[in-house]
Amino acid sequence: DETALEATLLHELVHALQDQHYGLDRILKWRDDATDELSALSALAEGDATSAMLDAMLAETGRVAHELPTELLETQMRMMTGSAHDGAVVPGILKRSLISPYVDGLRFVHGVRQERGWQGVDEVWQRPPATTEQLLHLDKYRANEGAQAVPVPPAPPTAPAQGAWEVLLHDVWGEQSLRLLFEEWMPTRTAAVSATGWAGDRIVAFSAGEHRALAWHVVADDEEAARRMHVAFLRGVFGKGWSADPSPV
Repeated sequence: DETALEATLLHELVHALQDQHYGLDRILKWRDDATDELSALSALAEGDATSAMLDAMLAETGRVAHELPTELLETQMRMMTGSAHDGAVVPGILKRSLISPYVDGLRFVHGVRQERGWQGVDEVWQRPPATTEQLLHLDKYRANEGAQAVPVPPAPPTAPAQGAWEVLLHDVWGEQSLRLLFEEWMPTRTAAVSATGWAGDRIVAFSAGEHRALAWHVVADDEEAARRMHVAFLRGVFGKGWSADPSPV
């Protein structure tokens, strides 16, 4: 309808301005081991555009978007972005991965606007969040808390009959991806808590003939965070009836 068309136009015009000033094609170009960084940049772009769009839609009321309750806006965003997939057979994790840049980015941008207004958002574009951890936790962005470098995990010690393992890909997925995976097995808030404390990761996929192997080395800030993540992985692997020792490994 006309309202949706206007909102879409406003949103995409902001992206055009972002590209004009910051070169979105350049900074969002895919590169090895950069999914986490690119996810943070994508969420910043979507949050910026969505916040400006909401400001325009609210103009007649005299209100601005970052003054509204965050939970209300997040619910509306999930409904708006999720409605496009109604009736389609789309895996839940794929739906959430499409929605999360808007919801997470909006929360970050509004946190910045509440402190420094649009000037603060302009300043963020000069030093964008380097990880989704910084995007999800404004205090960690302010502290410029970086990611711990994690080496590519080794291949399985035993190769199948088809031959040696070959690396298909390796990447850094970040806290946002960790949370999205945990949401497959637990409520959203529990998944967010379980993913908090991420310090770094490296994931690698191997191939040998028809065989595939996956290794994901996740590093936590401390033992408590490692324990939460370990328990979350156990819930996913063993389901509700898991009874394994939840100590860090």
